[in-house]
This record gives sequence, structure tokens and C-alpha cells, in this order.
Amino acid sequence: MGVVNMLTKLGVVDLTKTKTAGSSAGSLVATSVCAGMSLDDAYRVTLATAQYCRANGNCMGRLDQALRRVAIGAPEMPRDAWKACSGRSYIAVGVTQRGASPQPLLVSRFTSQADFADALASSCYIPLWSGPGATTAYRGRAVVDGGFASEMPCPEGVDYCLRVSAQMPGTLAGGQPDIAPTMWGDMPWSAQDWKAFQLFIPDDATIGRIYEQGKRDAQLWAEASGVGAAARLLAAKQGRALPEAPPLPGSDEDAGIDVEGDDDKAGSSKGGRSRGSDRRAAGRRRGAGGIVRPGL
Repeated sequence: MGVVNMLTKLGVVDLTKTKTAGSSAGSLVATSVCAGMSLDDAYRVTLATAQYCRANGNCMGRLDQALRRVAIGAPEMPRDAWKACSGRSYIAVGVTQRGASPQPLLVSRFTSQADFADALASSCYIPLWSGPGATTAYRGRAVVDGGFASEMPCPEGVDYCLRVSAQMPGTLAGGQPDIAPTMWGDMPWSAQDWKAFQLFIPDDATIGRIYEQGKRDAQLWAEASGVGAAARLLAAKQGRALPEAPPLPGSDEDAGIDVEGDDDKAGSSKGGRSRGSDRRAAGRRRGAGGIVRPGL
């Protein structure tokens, strides 16, 4: 979600028309772009969902219920989100088949708010964690978390797809992301801590630092790809101010991330650092993307 925040500030993502796609938790972020919910509201809903799960056994066996009640059913979610997202946001679910791996199903046309909610909940359905069953039902099919079938889906009909993942590079079967943890520099958590965050909901301060990490990673990607420079030129012509560009990984100015962040979404404590893979922009494609698939 921090990635989307920064890409919006830079003009890469337009909340009124950019197409997005997502699977698993990425579907929630992807649809927050098109649903008409402000990014601040989306962040507050994320915190509310995390707080609910921490107070209820990490949502073990009831994650589906939590998402439907606290996240998808939040007051901040517009009641006509299904209309706004139809044709703009693509939600991936995994259709199960006997003796075979789940197959991806991309859904972008919704018939009602309930159908929209079912698509999101199905895309996030983790067997036995979300509910008592190994699968859930969507439009008459047995389905599971979309991440089992399509880790980084792309919207249809786009010329360029910017791939974002909450997983570290090298752990994905679906190809190389453009933005991912450690891809553009350090982060203040070990690989083991990062994996643990996916199983045990971190506290609000840590979620705030993850949010700030996403913003920084997105800005570093923009600077390396040339998007940042173009965004600053456009902003100057329009009289707008953009966040100051952070140093690129490996430069003399690069001292890692300040996990205190730059606003009230970040906590004040600091953790250990994990050296990133320092991937540069050589051969990297340019342009605005059509996918949002971060966890936060």
C-alpha cells in the first residue's frame, strides 16, 4: 500500500483510471485504487483489520470472516465499489482441479457489491486459515487464494505492466517483479522476520514502518527508471511539490532506511538491517504500470 501511495504522488498511478490487478492480499490493494476509497482510509482499514486479527487468535480459522466484516465490509468501502472497479480492476482467484495445481481465473466484471466482496474474499482464501474448509466457493466453483495460481497478474489491455510483490525476489515462481522487498536497497528486517510477518500480524508501529518502506522502494524504482525525474519536471510546471528523492542503493549517500519514517504512519523504534540485493535499472522497462500486488 505504501508503494501505491508513492506511485500516486509521482503520477504513475491515477486513482481515477489506472487499471490494476492483484491476487491474495494484493487484490485488496488493487481494488482500493478503483473503489473510490482514499489511500488514508485504505490504510486505516488495514490497521483495523490487523487489530481485529491480533485480538482474535491471528484470525486462525476466521480470516475470511474478518476480511468480509472489517476490511471489505468497512464503512470506508463505497457501496458502489463493484461498479467503479468493473473493467478496471482484475482479481485473481485460484480454481482448484482434482490432481492439478489451481488455475488462475481473472475476474473484472462484477454483478453486485456482494459478488465483488465474494471475489475479494475468495482471492484471499488460505486453506484452513481463512475458514474450516480447504476451499471456498465462488460463482459455483471451488477456489483458493489467488496467489496459489497467479502471483503477479496483469490487467488485460495494457501496454506495460508494473509488477509489485510483497515477496522477496527469488522466491516467486511467476517471474521477476519490478518492485519488491530488498530489490532497491536495505530494509530493517531479516528475511526470517519478513516471512514471520505473513503468518503473525505485526503491531501497528511495524505496519507503519512497512508502509514507509513501500513508499521508499517505489521512489527508488522511479529514480532508477527515470520516472522520478519526469515526475519532478511535471510537478514543477504544475507548481506541485514532490517528496525528496532518496539516494539510490550503493551510492555514497545511501545509509539505509530511517524506519521512523516521515509521517505519523511510522513508529519510532528501529530494528536490525538486512542488506538488499542492490538491483539496478539496467535493462529495466519504463512507463506507467497496470498492476498493484503488494501486501501492504
